[in-house]
Amino acid sequence: MARVRIPTARLALTLLESGRHREAETVCRQVLKAQRRNFGALHVLGVTLGQQNRFEEAKSCFERALKVQPGAAVIHCGLGKLYSMQGMFDEALAWYERGLDAQPGSLLALAGKAETLTRRGDYDLASEVLRPVLASGVADGEVVNIHAETLRNAGRHEEAITVIERALAAPGAAAVTQRKLAFALGNSYTKTKDYERAFNAYRRANELCVQPFDLVRRRRSLDRLVERFQPDAIAERPRSTNDSELPVFIVGMPRSGSTLTEQIIAAHPRAFGAGEILELPQLMREIHTVLGRPTRYPIVVDDVTVEELDRLADQLIGRYQPYDPGALRIVDKHLENYVFLGLLAMMVPRARVIHCKRDPMSICFSMYTMPLSPLSHPYSTDLRNLGHFYREYERMMDHWRTVIDMPFLEVQYEELVADQETWSRRLIDFCGLEWDDACLRFHETGRDVATASYDQVRKPMYETALKRYEAFDAHLGPLKEALGIDGSS
Repeated sequence: MARVRIPTARLALTLLESGRHREAETVCRQVLKAQRRNFGALHVLGVTLGQQNRFEEAKSCFERALKVQPGAAVIHCGLGKLYSMQGMFDEALAWYERGLDAQPGSLLALAGKAETLTRRGDYDLASEVLRPVLASGVADGEVVNIHAETLRNAGRHEEAITVIERALAAPGAAAVTQRKLAFALGNSYTKTKDYERAFNAYRRANELCVQPFDLVRRRRSLDRLVERFQPDAIAERPRSTNDSELPVFIVGMPRSGSTLTEQIIAAHPRAFGAGEILELPQLMREIHTVLGRPTRYPIVVDDVTVEELDRLADQLIGRYQPYDPGALRIVDKHLENYVFLGLLAMMVPRARVIHCKRDPMSICFSMYTMPLSPLSHPYSTDLRNLGHFYREYERMMDHWRTVIDMPFLEVQYEELVADQETWSRRLIDFCGLEWDDACLRFHETGRDVATASYDQVRKPMYETALKRYEAFDAHLGPLKEALGIDGSS
């Protein structure tokens, strides 16, 4: 009988380094099915799950790996990365320190520590951590990327360009690392106003980790929501008796000013900004278990009862309360929660929704120039796909605006930046809170933020990001066409 060949953790690692996360996950699970304590598979699975924002699953993998090799610095660093990605920077730094205790001088631990310090805004300390690594001549791409960010923060853009281009020319860097470097190169060239080279770098970055995006499938998914949540149907459906005003949902597209909006609210002493948490999507995935029936969202809304809605609402509120038991409002800014607004209006009718809006060209171009996860945002690596995705999101929000009856406020980013105090007061009033002047000093809170806007929350409001895309206009024809700008459709 022929022996069945079990794939290896090495194969999973190769797939991961190529940006093929789902394939890497499949291989890891095949390995672990045959060898439950395979350290390499546990490690790679933890990394790939973390890169898919499946943090609890990733943490579980790393904890299992530590039982196999308790002193493994690479696992300590993996846990550090998980906490850093969630904006829990103190916890992340503690894990990186454990990695350094386990393996003094660990390049992975030093790079992770420096990256976390950079995300927290401690650029000088990050440079100090990297100094011995750089002095050793190590050309690791992650180290170079962090070093370049500290240089850019110091205004030394030409130096940043030099070190990034040298690292990109060196052989052996994984596609994921090359992608980060290419984005960093684009940002540095933008700072020097060399827009042609900057766009070429951004395009290179996006082409390195392309993921398939099915526009037809996306449209059909949203079509089903629109069909199920027609005004007549909504009027006939039950409502939960839960009257909690605890959650505030911020929805919209990435780069729409959502982090800024959340930070203004989170500066209030009776509010807590939970960030891009997964409580609602997880509840929607588990809805059949919670209700003890096979139907899922959105089909479940067809015959859901008041008692079931109460059960769902209690579950959701119970998941938010531990974030800050004393808060009157907890902000959930997982932006894709907009697909759940129909059911939310039935579950927690007194919860508030803030829709962050911004000029579509600014949103889409900003996303194209940011190292967003191509797994979470597969459309973001192509300008045409970005435009089409935006129009579908806009169509869905136009529908919700006309049919849901829960408290709803729209915030235009450009207006927020132009008149901070008026809009800040409007936001706090909408949340049902007494005004507090701390909300005008949101950048002084020192709050950790895990999104791509982590640096923005430490600075006063600024207008430099408005219409940044105009310098790249010659390259944006596909985006304009997809958005229907200049008469296109």
